[in-house]
Amino acid sequence: MSDSTHMPPTGTNRPSALEDGRVTGVRAERDGASVVVRGKRGVLLAAGGFERNAEMRRKYSAATQPNEAEWTVGNPGNTGEVLAAVIALGAKTDYMDEAVWNPGPRADLGASALSVARQYPRTIFVNRQGKRFCNESNSYVEVGRAMYANDAVPAWLIFDDEYRRRYPWGQGLPRLRDLASVLPGRMPAHLLKDGKIKTVGTIEDLAPLIGADPATLAETVRRFNEHAARGEDPEFGRGVSRYNHVLGDPGNKPNPALGPIDTAPFYATEIVPGDVGTSGGVITNEHAQVLDESGAPIPGLYATGNMTATVMGRTYPGAGASIANTMAFGYIAARHAAG
Repeated sequence: MSDSTHMPPTGTNRPSALEDGRVTGVRAERDGASVVVRGKRGVLLAAGGFERNAEMRRKYSAATQPNEAEWTVGNPGNTGEVLAAVIALGAKTDYMDEAVWNPGPRADLGASALSVARQYPRTIFVNRQGKRFCNESNSYVEVGRAMYANDAVPAWLIFDDEYRRRYPWGQGLPRLRDLASVLPGRMPAHLLKDGKIKTVGTIEDLAPLIGADPATLAETVRRFNEHAARGEDPEFGRGVSRYNHVLGDPGNKPNPALGPIDTAPFYATEIVPGDVGTSGGVITNEHAQVLDESGAPIPGLYATGNMTATVMGRTYPGAGASIANTMAFGYIAARHAAG
């Protein structure tokens, strides 16, 4: 149960109404006036992450996985004010440098299919040195973390003309009049003209365009091609797991995830560690109670969802996992508060 009490503006950013050290409500603004919404049994917060807050991301991730919120596709409203306010109450946090990474081209490229190109044959990711650094077909979170760990922010997607002719250039269901523009072989000409996708006749000539050493990039592609033609990747194990197979091209033999990059011209486009949301936040216990720095519950305060330190740690099972977590711990919190 709750009730609302209008209060005069106080000039404070406190999010909560505190009484004798217990959280008993939330201070908010309604129609320009300050209001306190009281919760007799407790306050449950589920305000999302802070992926759109550049200042918070600089503060918490600069040392390990630098990010200033410029590549996220998360909800524009996820700016972290509620999380920051709970931290100010003394809440303990974890995983504040982590996110549900979703590597892909910069948004202004406008070729959304290239976000999943790494899982198809005839593609690789390389770092600043022109070297492969991961199994490109693994989960988006794994690949995003690998980018940070291997001097690959940004990375470069390398592919050949056979890829261009085989695979589509858009995702989802385009309008009928736009269908032709996303069909295989229909790479938009303006991407080449604007330099957003770079193309030349040889791998060696492609290297200077991405800031890599020609000999290094050429050797990377040569070594990849030698094994990919046999459906193998001894260096990173791409195409070994069923996960890699399912996300590849079932018509490509002998391995749905692998094919040589050997048909000129060759292409490269920049890849950044985008994300769909942050993973860090306040630590809660098994009842969804927010814990303070000593590990004790903050009386009356519960939290769930992406403003909490994820129960999945530095992994992510797949799309919708954070929604399931939010619902489960929201239910647990309500039962605990009611009991």
